[in-house]
Amino acid sequence: MKSLGFWTGIVTMLMACAPLQHAQAQTQGVPAIGAQQMRVLYPYAPGNTGDAMARVIADSLQHGLGRSVIVENRVGAGGRTASIATKTSTPDGTTLLISTNGPMVLFPAMYPQLEYDPVKNFLPVTMIATVDLGFAIGPGVPVKSLAELVTWTKANPDKGSYGSPGPGTMPHFFAIKFAQEAGLDLRHVAYRGSALALTDLTAGQLPMLSTTTADLIEQHKAGKLRVLATAGLKRTPDLPDVPTFKEAGYDVEGVSWFALFAPAGTPQPIVQQIEKVVTTALASKEVRDRLRAMGFTASGISGAEMAKVQKQDLVYWAPIVKASGFKPAD
Repeated sequence: MKSLGFWTGIVTMLMACAPLQHAQAQTQGVPAIGAQQMRVLYPYAPGNTGDAMARVIADSLQHGLGRSVIVENRVGAGGRTASIATKTSTPDGTTLLISTNGPMVLFPAMYPQLEYDPVKNFLPVTMIATVDLGFAIGPGVPVKSLAELVTWTKANPDKGSYGSPGPGTMPHFFAIKFAQEAGLDLRHVAYRGSALALTDLTAGQLPMLSTTTADLIEQHKAGKLRVLATAGLKRTPDLPDVPTFKEAGYDVEGVSWFALFAPAGTPQPIVQQIEKVVTTALASKEVRDRLRAMGFTASGISGAEMAKVQKQDLVYWAPIVKASGFKPAD
């Protein structure tokens, strides 16, 4: 016969398990996220503001789900490598992708045989954040406004070159759209990321730069470069002295977004669970302030709303990309 102490221990153990059993009952019917470590694929190199933002999201997932989450910088092919890796991963919630407009909006118009379908092969979870695009000049360009820049460039066509963080990026195609609207013949100088482009701009070796405002704000405030216009519907909060392109008389706009995607086939209850964790984090003052400090505006719209944004952008940018005549090198 078992001792009284033995049965007392059993009762105590069952009582301790009751909260867990209750929690399991509350989530009954929700498929479990795969047992392996969760990973968030980020398509670009570590050390930039986008990478820092990805790590904020990974931290939020780790705390919200109570499991280990890592950021994996899957660099290559302008974002296609990470996209393909996500597409072919097991759709159990353990692999997520943070992507920009490029791989999910621009690439279908650039690559006739893209290795993935950005709509059919992915499920939008939420839009994480947006960042306006900006057009800046270096210290060697003697103008103070966009109108003056257009006049100066037409008078000095040999100096009409601009840089971007890379060929086929949102800043690249936005500059093409602006040049068309302004009647300019601008030459594109492609960089691999914005760091070297900013160095060349502030050193006077590059006249103009099209990139995100997150890359430009601090050096604009320090007087090392001048942002002439931003591409949002309203002025960028951290650049209140800089007009939008529309305010300057040019009917162009461009916002770069970062969104979280899961591979197609991931059970909706899992997608909804991840969406709830991330959108809750994005609604918190702590996370919004951290992203704001990086130059981003936190979003947190639903996956369904994100899907609408993506489809609208596909329609808007496809003719611009095709009309540019741009052909990727790879």
